[in-house]
Amino acid sequence: MLRRQLTDAKDVIGRIQAAAELAKTAKRANIEAVVEAYAKEGFWGVRMNFAKILGDANTQAAIEGLVRILDIEQDPQVLMWVFDAAGSYRNQEIKEAIGRRLQGNLPYEARRAAFSAMGLQRQNADWDALKAGTRETGFQGIVQRGAFTGLASTRKSKAVDILLEQSQYGMQDNRVRRAIVNALADIGQGLEKARREEVIERLEDLLRDPCWSVSWQAVRGLVTMKAVRAIPAIEAYKNAQSAQLQVFIDKFISRMQDEDRSDGSAVKKQLEDLTEKLRKLEDTVQKLEAKLEPASNGGGGDE
Repeated sequence: MLRRQLTDAKDVIGRIQAAAELAKTAKRANIEAVVEAYAKEGFWGVRMNFAKILGDANTQAAIEGLVRILDIEQDPQVLMWVFDAAGSYRNQEIKEAIGRRLQGNLPYEARRAAFSAMGLQRQNADWDALKAGTRETGFQGIVQRGAFTGLASTRKSKAVDILLEQSQYGMQDNRVRRAIVNALADIGQGLEKARREEVIERLEDLLRDPCWSVSWQAVRGLVTMKAVRAIPAIEAYKNAQSAQLQVFIDKFISRMQDEDRSDGSAVKKQLEDLTEKLRKLEDTVQKLEAKLEPASNGGGGDE
């Protein structure tokens, strides 16, 4: 009944509901039925939802179906949804299918989504393609935004260096820099302490950026990173904003403080500070011992 509804239902909601229920079964035959229905579906809105359903299915059959769809879909309204769905999977065939589409001509929103999906292949992502994408200037920097987002999604250390450099004032169009700041906050969440602090410091510096939309994105980035130590800098930023924005910023700060108390971040920071002080103390003691050791060993051979 569901397979018949998938293709024969006269209303779009009926066809979408059938696809969703078939995908929930995780059976290959049912997933393949959704893919076959996608190839025959004439309305872009239904295909968009079919792609999302396949992206959520989490089966090998869904991966194979999306690879096929990536090769055949041409509608600009649907393509970005297909790339978003493909980005749900880290898979060599998916990576190759995305790469094939990036080699051709794509509408700018679809190309942005393709770069984002490529980045979600993590360590297996095509780094050279992403780097090249960061230089593709065009309408409102949309493609570049996707490429920089993709770089951050790879979680590679060298992506941090690029994002830190390109986030500086004047390096990119401000619309692109907003995406770079967001990407910095995204990748910064998973960095080790020293690199994380480097990202937080850059976001704090960007609170003074001449472009308001970039500085506002820096506030949101610090909230994303739960950078409690940056609250004084955010408070200073807040004082120069309108009353309406101050209300939002107060909510951001309150949320950061609540999360800090609930997840024990404050205690963790105190422990880290104490550990660092202990390490420095041990280093000092070792240096003193090294200086005293020659004096205790030398000049006493006749005694």
